[in-house]
Amino acid sequence: SASLTMRAEWCGGSTATPRALVAYPAAVATIGSVGGLRNAIRSTDSSASPSACGGNWVFAGLSLPSDNGVGIGGGANWRFVGNDITCPNGNGASACFETGQASYVKFYGNNTHDTGIAGASSLYQGVYFSTDSNHLDIGWNTIANVHGCRGLQIHSSPIGAGGPADPTVPNKFDISIHANAIHDTQCVGII
Repeated sequence: SASLTMRAEWCGGSTATPRALVAYPAAVATIGSVGGLRNAIRSTDSSASPSACGGNWVFAGLSLPSDNGVGIGGGANWRFVGNDITCPNGNGASACFETGQASYVKFYGNNTHDTGIAGASSLYQGVYFSTDSNHLDIGWNTIANVHGCRGLQIHSSPIGAGGPADPTVPNKFDISIHANAIHDTQCVGII
């Protein structure tokens, strides 16, 4: 469950003309709440449903509090710029900000902080770019006070049984990580 679920009827922008949710300068625009629905923003996985959102969205200057965070599954050309993301009740195999099978993601100038409950599972991360998320540009972010394990994780594994019949592959490529401040994590800053 999410405060904002991205489905096909919300999508349809292009790389050159993406749709956008952008806060006015100095305004506070909040999607989600701690103790409310599980996610602030969640997209449907493009491989799971014909009504899935294919991307081409910009989210900028927003406050995104929730129990588990922001999850983007599938699609391309997602941009997250200057958002405040927090999920103090997060736990389990997830992250405060997570993508899976999403490509051409730009994650710039976000403040992801206070993620996970005290003693959260080591499978809970601050920011996690997961299976088949490629063409990533991750810069000028702050990731802090991660109570799961890692500040920033990039990892890919087959969703199915693996092998030639599985369309998901554990290859990661075209990833740029630069000028981020990552501190106060339980395990490592970047893996």
